[in-house]
Amino acid sequence: MRHRTSYKRKSQINLSGLIDTNTLLEEEEQKDAEDAGDGPAPLPPPQQDSDESGDSDEEDGSDDDKENQKKVVKKEKREKSEKKEKKQKASDEESDEDAPKKKNTYKAEQEKKKEKKEKTERKPKKGNGSGSDDAAKREEDDQAELTWDDERTKDVIGVMMDFVDSKQGKPSVADFFEEIRMQQIAKVFDHKVRLYVGLEALFGDAMNAKQIVAKKAYINKLLSTPALEPPDALWAFNVYVEAHPEATKSFALVLKALYDEDILEEKPLLAYYEACGAEVPGFEAAKKAAGPFLQWLQTAESEDSDSD
Repeated sequence: MRHRTSYKRKSQINLSGLIDTNTLLEEEEQKDAEDAGDGPAPLPPPQQDSDESGDSDEEDGSDDDKENQKKVVKKEKREKSEKKEKKQKASDEESDEDAPKKKNTYKAEQEKKKEKKEKTERKPKKGNGSGSDDAAKREEDDQAELTWDDERTKDVIGVMMDFVDSKQGKPSVADFFEEIRMQQIAKVFDHKVRLYVGLEALFGDAMNAKQIVAKKAYINKLLSTPALEPPDALWAFNVYVEAHPEATKSFALVLKALYDEDILEEKPLLAYYEACGAEVPGFEAAKKAAGPFLQWLQTAESEDSDSD
């Protein structure tokens, strides 16, 4: 019955001109094979006829859609892969560019540290310590503030004296302070040592009352930026006496000039030399040299108290 019905359908379709006879026969053979239990027979490749039916067009359209979908998927994968490769390449290039910069920065830092250590070496190594111990000690010395009698402090004094000479001995107060401030930042020392360095640069080995009056503007700038307490200021003058023992001859008049020019006041002066101890460099020599002035100052203060 099935064959008859199928052939009848075949005839009707042929009459309508939609499908050719071969196509229907192939379909019937496939169905017979399925009924016999042999499984579906393989379909022949679709014929590319100009007279294909609407059903074949749909089938071909479906195949085309699948093919297009595959192409789209492949294209998306390819684009994603290309994008990933570009991103990785850009990251590698950036790393390559940064590497020399990091290397150069590290190299500059190492050279700077090496140069700084070489400048601090003024004496031969002593003892049997290892190289690492010596390096650690030098690094510790670099970080410590300079003291008044440090060899590097003497170097700073030399620089400042050359600066004063380059200005014919009369630099402006602003220029002098700027130069000594830059030295302080570069070499690392406190404000007391800065005042001492300033005294050395301004007076050399010839400090006297007349020079104090002539250069009081420089002294006031060093004492006021920032403000130094009287004991710290007097510490610097005592250290100057320690470095120049011959300055004791005129030291009493130097203190009187500081007092007369209102650079230092009488009460802090008297209190300092009464309370301070011998641990300050040059203190005993300065106190002894300043004895006549301190006695006069004490007498003047007592008379003022009595008159009140």
